Amino acid sequence: MATPRLILLEPDGARAESLVLTLEELRMPVTVAATVDEAAAAADSGPAVVLTSGVGRGGAARLRELREDPRTASLGVLAVAARGAGSLAALRAGADDVVPWPSPAPLVRARLRGLLALARSREESHRTVAAFAGLLEAFEAREPHRIEHSARVGRLAAGMGRRMGLSEAEVEKIRVGGVLHDIGTVAIPDSILYKRDRLTDGELAVVKSHPVIGFSLIRDVPALEPYGPFVLRHHERIDGSGYPDGLRGSEIPLPVQLVALADAFDAMTSSRPYRAVRDDGQTLTVLEAEARRGQWDPSLLPLLVAEAESPAG
Repeated sequence: MATPRLILLEPDGARAESLVLTLEELRMPVTVAATVDEAAAAADSGPAVVLTSGVGRGGAARLRELREDPRTASLGVLAVAARGAGSLAALRAGADDVVPWPSPAPLVRARLRGLLALARSREESHRTVAAFAGLLEAFEAREPHRIEHSARVGRLAAGMGRRMGLSEAEVEKIRVGGVLHDIGTVAIPDSILYKRDRLTDGELAVVKSHPVIGFSLIRDVPALEPYGPFVLRHHERIDGSGYPDGLRGSEIPLPVQLVALADAFDAMTSSRPYRAVRDDGQTLTVLEAEARRGQWDPSLLPLLVAEAESPAG
């Protein structure tokens, strides 16, 4: 584990100098950053805690930017703010904890120690997510018809979420949910998963078990808990025709609906052993017909079209 870093995000030079004097007894690396971009660059080397002004002098905007930027969203953030309303505003803007300023150095150090533990935990969570994502990527790479399927689903669903105006933190959650949605396929026998002929009813039942299998693989891994709904529900449809539980409408979380639609689109526009590839136009025609029959929320299709047609889609 890399040595945790303390990042002082403070554009005011005089205040930054005062804060550094308070923090020098911590005996840990301190990097002064004037912008969120500089804080993100400083955090690249490992788990970190950000100390920043709370609400005055643009502090609330910096806190929101820290939380919405995927490069800094998982950092522990300690805000210094005025007592009372200032502290509450800082917490609402995204701080993990707040100390009044000026505060005794021992109080600041105690708060930072707790947030360093949080930073370490979040770093371990990221490593766990990356390990599972890497496992699925390697599994998909064995079959030309599935190479990078999950990565494409994640990018497409995240782009749709961004077009909806969701926060960058929620967009990143959708992207990772898209990457992990098919983790249960690792337990499906190759003879079924890559079969070139039509599947028998029994084989189809095995394939349809992959959401439940995937959920069982990750449900006891705390770092992967936020992605359980994507794994378990990405084949549900809002008219109740999906599986494994036949959920309807708002019973399926909106972020999961984005991943499900992106998954269907990518599956249709990618080659498969049992059928020829469809182009985007043919696929959208099929999805529009399914939306008219009630399987998809029609309001999501324009987002899919826009994202699929964008240069980065």
